[in-house]
Parts: sequence; C-alpha cells; structure tokens
Amino acid sequence: MIGGWHLLRVLVTEAVCGLGATVAVITQPLCAQTQIPTAANRIALVANSDNETTTARVRAELESDGWQVVVVEQEALSLEVIAQANNAIAAIRIQANPPACEIWVPSLEADSNSSSEVIDGSTKAEAVLAIQAVEVLRARLLKIGIAAPKTTIPVTAPVPAPLRTELPRVSRVEHHPLWIGVGSWLLGSPGGFSPSVIAGITLSGPLWRHWILATRVWAPITAAEESQPQGTTQLWLLSTSGSLAYELGDSESIWNGRLHLGLGALLLHYRTEAIPPFEAHSPTFVTALNYVAFEVNRRLDSRLRIGIELSGGLSWPRPVLMVAGQNVAHWGRPYLAAGIQGEFDVAPYRVLSP
Repeated sequence: MIGGWHLLRVLVTEAVCGLGATVAVITQPLCAQTQIPTAANRIALVANSDNETTTARVRAELESDGWQVVVVEQEALSLEVIAQANNAIAAIRIQANPPACEIWVPSLEADSNSSSEVIDGSTKAEAVLAIQAVEVLRARLLKIGIAAPKTTIPVTAPVPAPLRTELPRVSRVEHHPLWIGVGSWLLGSPGGFSPSVIAGITLSGPLWRHWILATRVWAPITAAEESQPQGTTQLWLLSTSGSLAYELGDSESIWNGRLHLGLGALLLHYRTEAIPPFEAHSPTFVTALNYVAFEVNRRLDSRLRIGIELSGGLSWPRPVLMVAGQNVAHWGRPYLAAGIQGEFDVAPYRVLSP
C-alpha cells in the first residue's frame, strides 16, 4: 500500500514539472518580443521644412529597421549636442540647399573625438540620398557593436501585436543666435582721395524667418589723402549704420549669403597741412548715407563663420573743402567698399525640460 502511494506521488510530481516546462517554452517567445525601447534604440532626426521629401523618407527607413525616431526642429547645434539632449545613440540632420544628410555616431575609442559625416545628394534623387544616409548610419553603428533593433529579434511564429508604451518625453533645446563680427574693409570714393582702410564691428540677429537685423560701426585705420597746390589733406572717416538683411539659402548649411539694405550717418574729418600763404584748418562734416551690401559666409563651426562682403552707397550731401573760395578737396558722393570679417555666435543654448 505504501509503495502504491509513493508511485502515485512520483507520477503527479513529473506531470506538474512537465506542465511548467511547457508553459515556459510557450511564453518565452512572447517575452522576447515585448521589449521597451531604450536610449540605444533611439535616433534623433533634425527635420528640414525645405526638404520634407528626404526627411519623410529617412524617417520611414529608420522606423522600418525598428529605430525609435525623435524628430527635432532645425537647430544651429552640433549633432552630438542634439543626440545628448534627446538621449539618442545617433543623430541625422537633413539639409536642403544643397541637398545633404549629416550623420553623427559616437566613437568607440574613449580618447578619440567623434565627428559627423556629410552625405551629399541631388534634388533629382532624394530617395537615393535617404537610402544612402541610412546605410551609412547602419555601417557606423555596426562598427561600435550596435545593430538595428529588428536585426536582434529572432524570426519566430506570428505573435500578437506589441504592447503600447508611452514614448519618453524629450528635452527641447532653445537657441536664438546673436552674431558679433569683427573685420576690416578697403573703402574708396571718387574725388581725388586715395583709398583708406577701416575696421568694423557688426552685431546681427534673426528677426523673422530669413529676415535679419544688423547694426555696424566703422572706424578708420588709415586716412585717405589728397595732394593739391594748397597743401596735403588727410580724410578720416567714421560711420554708424543699421540694415535689414535677407538671408539667401539655408542658415544651417555650410555656405550662405545675405543681401543688406541700410541707412546710417557718415562723419568725415579733414586735416590739412597748408602751404603758405594758405592757412590750414580741420573741418568736420556729418552726412547721411544709404547703402546696399552683399556678403557670402562659410560656417566653420556651429558658433563660428567667416565671410567676405562687397558694398556700395551714397552720401548726402557731398562734403567739399574750400580754400580761398576754391574747391580743393571733396569726398565723392558714391563710395565702394570690400572687406572680410569673422563672426561668432555669443547667444547661450538653453535646454528646456519637457
């Protein structure tokens, strides 16, 4: 009788263990599929409203690989900063003019500086640009041991729809650029005076979309000179002006241009070394001026750029220096200037909590 009870207990124990093993085998694939996205599965996508086709295609390609895509508005930040602010493993920026995709992936070596890579495209092949950018991103992530999320999930029997999870809230970076520029110009005007070299300080910032407000001060480095029978006259120029500029092209691209229309005031100080019997005096004239300028800039960093500028304008009225009732020196009404300047963005970046 005792032997029968012992045999019955052994059979019941083996049945329970077998049922538990069967349940574990059935539920294991389900558990493998319900993964909550982590930072390693997240890609930051910097969208561009001027190139919506490429933006949408890149996002579709990334999501088809299983990446969690965080769309970020166009910012003048490095991709590394954008990726860190959004807790992403990598970042892609869509550029419109010219069409291109900038890609950033962290470096595997701790002592090496990670850098971004730019994939150039064409307006006639936007789909090709999107596919190339995603392929380069896959390759760079594989170098540091990260595969696309869908490649790490084994192919199994059909499974129920994944559970819905609330997407994490991400921080937003706010930045309103304020550029301070320092440069020098060669300035000349018909009227007998030689060209002079001037230094300038410029302050500019965005007003609305592509419109920019700027203000500038010019100070002389060398004087313009003119020699006449009555003596030699030196002319020192000082001006201040403000302008409304329109930005040509994308502000985030490497190259861009600006067209300025401005008004200001021009101060001209004459210093004459007269030949006897003439007497020397040093008059000062103040005139109004209006001008147009065109500049081309190249971005060297997210906060640094360098550019060249050509400008021309008119002074009202034309200052004339007279000796003994005769015109001996005058500054011509039109003027031309060419110069180079470097600009640095001094506005801080603010990370706003969600």
